[in-house]
Amino acid sequence: MRAFLLANAPAILVVIGAIEAVIAIIFVVRCIGLKTNERRTFSLLGFFLALGLIFDIAVMLLGNVVSSADLMVFSRARFVLHGLLIPLLLPMGAYAMGWKRAPLVIVWIIALVLMAAGVYMGLKVVLEPATIAGINRYAMGAATPKLAVTINTILSFGTVIPLMVAGIVAIFRHRGPWVLLGGLAMFAFSALGPATGNTDLIFLISAFGEVLMLLFFLFHVLQNDRKLRERLKDEAKA
Repeated sequence: MRAFLLANAPAILVVIGAIEAVIAIIFVVRCIGLKTNERRTFSLLGFFLALGLIFDIAVMLLGNVVSSADLMVFSRARFVLHGLLIPLLLPMGAYAMGWKRAPLVIVWIIALVLMAAGVYMGLKVVLEPATIAGINRYAMGAATPKLAVTINTILSFGTVIPLMVAGIVAIFRHRGPWVLLGGLAMFAFSALGPATGNTDLIFLISAFGEVLMLLFFLFHVLQNDRKLRERLKDEAKA
């Protein structure tokens, strides 16, 4: 598997980026067509999350095209956007569970705090050039302040674990398994690199988890929208 990833990394990123772009478009279309604010907001947050992941892949693909100075600027923006958008997983989990009013407000406050911390992390991370599998990029360097490293860890796992918990609650509330599967995919592929000794390929391996997470989120929207249409149809017949 490692040999396959090393030989085909740019093509893999192009395919994943294209899939994410299609998912982003569908999120927008579904957002326009949805009838409830809860599901509309979930779709809108999914769209922004998809845009961030698409930008992440685009920056890595630009590594062989733009100058080192430009790549550093894009990479800085990539880390800032990562810190800004990943906390959106928390309110997405809350919407998946059907939370409203005070609990939802609390989740949004926590998410906003994490977003501010994420932007700080993106601005403070020390960028170091890294080249592997034909991909030139800037990664987090060893000289990055400990606080920024800690924030990055919290963003990576402290948002995915609550998302999985939200997914479990969503199942018990008959809202489908998709949010749980999205969290599991993200968590599994984030851990797969270190677990297999491929820490240098985490950026590529985790991309599979990211696109699966978006796909499962889309399935969640489509399933619940279908249920809503069926309920409205039954109510109209009654």
